[in-house]
Amino acid sequence: MASKGAEVLADTAQAAGKAVNAAGKGLFSGIGTPVVIGAGVLGAFLLFRRGRRDEEA
Repeated sequence: MASKGAEVLADTAQAAGKAVNAAGKGLFSGIGTPVVIGAGVLGAFLLFRRGRRDEEA
């Protein structure tokens, strides 16, 4: 009985995970690349900014 309950719970969790994954793909499909590029530019800016500050001190 416990095994069947655990199996039902696992199947339900897997179905919910697939639904959330599909919704996330649809929601963020158009902005994925710009977000990655923006994060890279921001990271480079912060790294170079910190390097300049160390040289001034």
